[in-house]
Amino acid sequence: MRGSMAYAVGRHGAKHVGNTILPNSFIYFMDAPGILEAARKIFRKVRSAADDRVSLKFYHGQTNRISYVYVDGKLIGYFVDRIY
Repeated sequence: MRGSMAYAVGRHGAKHVGNTILPNSFIYFMDAPGILEAARKIFRKVRSAADDRVSLKFYHGQTNRISYVYVDGKLIGYFVDRIY
């Protein structure tokens, strides 16, 4: 697994805002604390939000994994991992 690309979602679409290394155990409830920590470092809106306001959703395809970050039900950003 290579580094993950982080994208922030706004009114004008998604924008690449940085890269990070995410945990990859393929067991999502075990990876969630590491992904939340990375989201707090990159996305400002997640930094100030309480844990019960932040939710994560995961998509796992054959060649990539996407981790979506929501605050109060609104998509804030996502991480894209490529699996080779």
